[in-house]
Amino acid sequence: MPEYLRMFQSALDPADVEEVRRLFLDDVRPVFRAMEVCLGVELVVRVEHNVGGLVEGAVVSRWSSLAAMDEAVASRAVQEAIVRVRQRCARSRWPRSTRSRGDGRGPPPRSRMTRSQMTAAEDLTLGPVAVLVPVKAFAEAKLRLAPALPPLGRAALAREMASHVLSAARPLPAAVVCDDPEVAAWARAERALVIWEPERGLNRAVEAGVERLGRAGARRVIVAHGDLPLASGLGAIARFRGVTIVPDRAGNGTNVICVPTGAGFTFSYGPGSFTRHTAEAFRLGLALRVVRGRALGHDVDTPADLAVGARA
Repeated sequence: MPEYLRMFQSALDPADVEEVRRLFLDDVRPVFRAMEVCLGVELVVRVEHNVGGLVEGAVVSRWSSLAAMDEAVASRAVQEAIVRVRQRCARSRWPRSTRSRGDGRGPPPRSRMTRSQMTAAEDLTLGPVAVLVPVKAFAEAKLRLAPALPPLGRAALAREMASHVLSAARPLPAAVVCDDPEVAAWARAERALVIWEPERGLNRAVEAGVERLGRAGARRVIVAHGDLPLASGLGAIARFRGVTIVPDRAGNGTNVICVPTGAGFTFSYGPGSFTRHTAEAFRLGLALRVVRGRALGHDVDTPADLAVGARA
């Protein structure tokens, strides 16, 4: 009888291997073993393969059929079990020797960061749906709110809203695409993957993020901006197999969009992006669904948006 393998890969600090093993035995293996279609599951750690102070780890599962594997892997029980392991590994992304500058303030400056120190999405095997959140440097975010908030207040608000969007993505795996070390450190603390795309601009960074998540196994990626204070239930956006767009309240911008990873979708954010993204879906011959609603349609760019959010 043929068997089908599914591997969920990650990287972790060697000092955390035993804790990850215990988590696997106590919390992950029972979930897989409870499924009749799962023929076996094991944790493999390759301590001899050390890159940037991290070692390779993988949960390897065996299944009786491809359809059974896809159905089981997409189930909430398996997704949550894998997310728990991935979240624990995410706290290990920085080897202990490089987890701070030495002053307790976070990762090294950008000029000293290497790719092996970042959470690379291609090091993992994801489920069929993932969430991507582009986040710019908090200190540079929401400048149009200057009449209402001082710089520290704007930075704090940007961080709080982005954290809320990541919480709205759970239990799906989420990644943050960024080029700022502070944002990268915050994303790891939020147990998100980090996709490091320096100086690419929003559109090219998002395209690179979607491509990487696709290589890691995601068939659809939900791209959600980090300034949606009312966001909830992002996973529901992926239930349509074509392109789903959630425009802003004015029907001008694109707050959330879900695209098939293999479609080669070209992103074009900025004023009028809703119209351009609609045209791109048609250009690619993809079915289009437009979802309008207050929860995902409300973004924060101006002081007036703050007032709307306060009334919600």
